[in-house]
Amino acid sequence: MLKPCNYFMPIIFCCSIVFSGFFLSGCHVKHHPNQGKKSSKLAQKSSGNNKAKVKTKTAPTDTVSNAKLLPTYNISEPNIILTTQILLYLSGYEPGNADGILKEQTKDALATYKKVTRLTQTTDTLQPALRKLGLPNWDTLEISDLQQVLLDKNFDPGPLDNIVGGSTRTAYHQFCRRFGFNYALGFSPQIKQALFSRDSLYTNFNADALYNNAPPNASITLTDSLLLSNVSLKSVKMALLVHGYDPGPIDDSEGSKPYKNALFKFQVANNLPLGSIDEDTLRALGFR
Repeated sequence: MLKPCNYFMPIIFCCSIVFSGFFLSGCHVKHHPNQGKKSSKLAQKSSGNNKAKVKTKTAPTDTVSNAKLLPTYNISEPNIILTTQILLYLSGYEPGNADGILKEQTKDALATYKKVTRLTQTTDTLQPALRKLGLPNWDTLEISDLQQVLLDKNFDPGPLDNIVGGSTRTAYHQFCRRFGFNYALGFSPQIKQALFSRDSLYTNFNADALYNNAPPNASITLTDSLLLSNVSLKSVKMALLVHGYDPGPIDDSEGSKPYKNALFKFQVANNLPLGSIDEDTLRALGFR
């Protein structure tokens, strides 16, 4: 006969197994949804990172788009050949007559230009050479435009005939040398900007030209100044002579060409206003 404790032991053991299994099953059910959400978020995050990496790798570069912006020229077109001949001639080369015909002399001049500018070291040299020569800068300009602006800046281009001749090239070279540009490298943006600038810095001041182009009744103005009360015209002429500018007879008469010319040259050399004896001019001459 079993004892009571021994009778109930199997029942208690079975119940404990069932209860523990139910408890563990409930915990697993509660925990599983959170576990799925976390794994889903991690999967989405990993997928997003992969997409970003792929997008970065396939992004287009700017090299191709920039290359499309560079102008290209068809050297077989007469107007392109004509502009090339004009710019080669202005740059000091000998392309032959500017007639829009691609002759051997033009080809030789272009080849020489490539050597001077060291463009022969690259593979495709034609388009870089044409751009460097200045075709984009010349654009719609005419020879008459160049002649007029050179004349306005006191560089004599000869007749305003819209023909690129020796006088026009000489005046252009004088302009470039005067202001530090290397014309042999082509018609650069800097040269064009200086040519068409209204800044007096890029003007060839010539006292003789200024005097000859002045109105017949032009006179030298005496501005009001305390310093002028003790200065005579005779002493001004003497001061000009001391500084190396011959004013002609040393007297108190005004209006003579040598005196005006000497005064203009002195004022040009010292960056002073022209045609006016003001206090700055007098102080530059040495009056105190």
